[in-house]
Amino acid sequence: MESYAEIRENIMLKYDKGYSKLLDPLRTTYCYNSGQLKSYLNYSKILCDDLIYKMGKVKSQESVYKCHYESKLINVTQVLIKISRKVHFLLYKLCKDHSQLEKLLEEESEDQNCLIEEVESIDSKISDVTFKCSQRSNQNLLKREPRQQPNLEFSLTSLDFKIEKCFLSPKAFGEIVKSIDGVSIHSTCLATEALIKILVKMEVAINGILQSPNNCDFSELFYRSEYLRCYEDTLHEIIQSPDDEIYYLDITHNSNLSGQTQIKEQVTKFQNILKIVLPENQQMYMTRYKYFCYFVELAFAISSKALSRNSYFMKIVKTLVHSPVYVFSKRRMRSQYKAFITSGDLDLLLKIAKSTGSTFSRFCCYFINPWIKFHKKIYIPKSYDRLDMKSLNKCLDDFLMTESSPELNKLSKKLHHSLSFTHRKPKQLTPYKETFTYKKKPDCLCLRIVSPFPVFLSQNPSKGISKITDCDAVLIHIHGGGFVCQTTSQHQIYLRRWSKQNNIPVLMLSYTLAPEAKYPESIDECYQQYRWIVDNIETSLGLRPKKIFLSGDSAGGLIGTDLIALAICKKFRIPDGFISIYPALLLKYEAFTPSRINLFDDKMMNQLVKEACYNAYCKDIDPDQNPFLCPMFLPDQILQRFPPTRISLAGLDPIHDDGYKFAYRLSNLGKDVICVDNKLLPHGFLNFGLVPLIGSECNRAIDNISSMISELINS
Repeated sequence: MESYAEIRENIMLKYDKGYSKLLDPLRTTYCYNSGQLKSYLNYSKILCDDLIYKMGKVKSQESVYKCHYESKLINVTQVLIKISRKVHFLLYKLCKDHSQLEKLLEEESEDQNCLIEEVESIDSKISDVTFKCSQRSNQNLLKREPRQQPNLEFSLTSLDFKIEKCFLSPKAFGEIVKSIDGVSIHSTCLATEALIKILVKMEVAINGILQSPNNCDFSELFYRSEYLRCYEDTLHEIIQSPDDEIYYLDITHNSNLSGQTQIKEQVTKFQNILKIVLPENQQMYMTRYKYFCYFVELAFAISSKALSRNSYFMKIVKTLVHSPVYVFSKRRMRSQYKAFITSGDLDLLLKIAKSTGSTFSRFCCYFINPWIKFHKKIYIPKSYDRLDMKSLNKCLDDFLMTESSPELNKLSKKLHHSLSFTHRKPKQLTPYKETFTYKKKPDCLCLRIVSPFPVFLSQNPSKGISKITDCDAVLIHIHGGGFVCQTTSQHQIYLRRWSKQNNIPVLMLSYTLAPEAKYPESIDECYQQYRWIVDNIETSLGLRPKKIFLSGDSAGGLIGTDLIALAICKKFRIPDGFISIYPALLLKYEAFTPSRINLFDDKMMNQLVKEACYNAYCKDIDPDQNPFLCPMFLPDQILQRFPPTRISLAGLDPIHDDGYKFAYRLSNLGKDVICVDNKLLPHGFLNFGLVPLIGSECNRAIDNISSMISELINS
């Protein structure tokens, strides 16, 4: 067994080789064994206890204990204590010492009132009396003798069920540990390895605070401690993740698949459709990528200072004052960035996100977009039955109930991939006589059209159309932006390239952004536009395509997947192909996948960004009761009818595994799917084609997607 010094050295060596990422982007699998699990949990327990002791020292030094850091320091200590106790539960579970587990649960019941309720009652500003009480309570906890380490001779069993409800307290976590049959080896090892990296970084930060009490920086400590909260919130999901997920299977050597013929065949099949793309010079690219991350941090630091003001004049003043300060002082810039990330100010983050779709941003896009022959915006009415959560769920339930019917199979063959566009008059629910307008009206949706050749539009199909243009295909695209920001304007830069390279028109769907429009408003609006296009593409848009394709990036990838599922359930026209780019297919706050470990460490999509998008779009909505929120888990009956699918992923992306697992599921069902994994590209690379530092690699990925579209056209 490795010593703790060797564990620390090996883990931090992986951290450095993985370009200082919590998750090494070049790893293709995350296989572990029970010995590593035993060592990692023990070492993380020791690190937690040591940090708790050092946090007591920090709090005892009144000279470094700032009033406005009061609640944060207490919260960090409390989270460390809760993680230490939860790890202790796992150790007793692994050694199957049920008597000690029961004893530990009894102790947690005694500590519940003095610890957990205290955490929930702490405000951002608490009185001196409350602080002194909580300080005494924490000191008492720190003085307690450490519990006896259990004997770690144990055997692990596979998990056979999953508990859905989210528990956060150590006592409730202990009840979960007691009730399950076994603990997942791979996911628990992976998350605990990342936890050790964070604890080591926190140890360095705390040592710096203790060594320089008069010139200390708490931002690094609080920044690193954000992962502790993420780990503690999702630990109940981590220990129950199935060990046969694609993330934990060795797709290179199949070394951990001996005796599992079926899984080995599935992994081999998936390996054939998986294409890994790396930069030509990885070291040079990662050096440029670090500079790119520096500018992302700089943008967050300046915008968080400027947009915190309501006055437009003060925003300009703050920008002018702080920009040179942060440019020439990297320490101040990173301190402000970390303070903003750990502030939990979701409203300010939404302001920053909304600014990317401002009038000035759209004005700049006008000059950088490539020239194209035809560009027009039209506004179409909501002509079809509206979709809400109830109707979406009913639609899926009705489809699954009738799936076994032979009549349904005959009907689906007639409807699937029809190449002719027959005009069907939609149910008119609006007072407009025209099929669309050129001016924005209430209850109308904006549809942007770009084309390398002229498109002849007709507002009134009864009067006829001047010319109908035959084309190979039409691409319908749904833009991303975390459901909270960006419009079709910011996504023309690559869509115009695809349009010109493949000589096809591109229709860009728009939807109302969150928090003004919650789930499933965006799905309903894109559904309205997609149905309108299918019914009116020849009579109103003057296009007669041989094929119709659907594409979407990030949040648009989720909406596009849901649209195809709706087309299958409601029996209207299914696209001839689907191009999904770094899709977000798992909108569940406590969900765990290996790439989500990067949520804390990633600059583009950190933990605060995730919380802001999640709360704005689908807060208080149960994803288990709304399957269209998590299309990664759509039933096989739906996926079996999916059209040819092309998925392009970003390796440095916290939601990388969403599309990765989705491609694996389609591959297992024998569908026509290709997954391209751009290992060292960040989330949102479609919009970084003009960024000097990483633009060449992003442009190569954009051209690869254009080649996918061309391949689908010619297939």
